[in-house]
Amino acid sequence: MEFQVAEKKFDPDLVVYNAGTDILDGDPLGRLKISPDGIASRDEKVFRFARERNIPLVMLTSGGYMKSSAKVIADSIVNLSNKSLLDMKS
Repeated sequence: MEFQVAEKKFDPDLVVYNAGTDILDGDPLGRLKISPDGIASRDEKVFRFARERNIPLVMLTSGGYMKSSAKVIADSIVNLSNKSLLDMKS
């Protein structure tokens, strides 16, 4: 699990998640070449970590310097909802 170190060192009351998209392939500043599916997978891991531990989570979207970033963020949020990791009804 990706969060083993964090889980052992911290007992958070709240997770503040800076979900930047400047890591997307083609971003002129991030240059990390992560795919849209990679962004969705990253978001799932963070949300699943918080959900399994009943820790409230605040997701901040940031970074991302391409017009396509907004769609990637929206698609990831829909994915989180489809996997019951985010309740968009309340």
